[in-house]
Amino acid sequence: MPDLGRFLEKEYDAGNGRVVINRSDRAGRRMLSRIDPCLRAAALLTPLLGIGSAMVAQSITEFTVGGQPRGIAAGPDGNLWFADETGNIGRITTQGGLTEFPVSGSQTRPYFIAAGPDGAMWFTETTGNRIGRITMAGAITEFAVPTASSRPTGIVSGPDGALWFTQPSISNLGRMSIYGAATQIGLPANTANPVGITAGPDGNIWFTEYNAGKIARIVP
Repeated sequence: MPDLGRFLEKEYDAGNGRVVINRSDRAGRRMLSRIDPCLRAAALLTPLLGIGSAMVAQSITEFTVGGQPRGIAAGPDGNLWFADETGNIGRITTQGGLTEFPVSGSQTRPYFIAAGPDGAMWFTETTGNRIGRITMAGAITEFAVPTASSRPTGIVSGPDGALWFTQPSISNLGRMSIYGAATQIGLPANTANPVGITAGPDGNIWFTEYNAGKIARIVP
């Protein structure tokens, strides 16, 4: 059976009907993996049903990208975009063609990435303490967040046309307009440690509170 415990993140690429998984192999090499749509269900059910793993193993295509890829998201250009913690934003085609765009400075640590409402990709710099924006042509703009060392982590495009992100080290949420104007929202518990964030089907923003052991919701 594949070592599914080493998978780091997954993202559903709706345009191509594939699950894209960011993982490392046993040697510690970082890879992006693709599971084709007809076998996606088998990949998810095999560990539960205890059936053979040969079909699942044959369905996975891996692309070595180097670095330390973390978050990944489908872009409006039909490619996959990923944040590389070593200081790059990567773009990979569905055939594995790779392009990398360096983020300014060596201690930025791009972490998660999301498609924005403006046709660009937006990403967090958890060490650089900034929110970045990259166009489909690779032009990068960076915006500082209001509080130093807040470690912006998760990011998502909200239904209000802004980017929402988590700041675990200060237990805040952040909201940034597509023009870079940022505001912060404090949480009831100052040790909540929000990390993951997503837009819900109810029009709200949902996020995890890692230390508090809670799932929370905020009206945009």
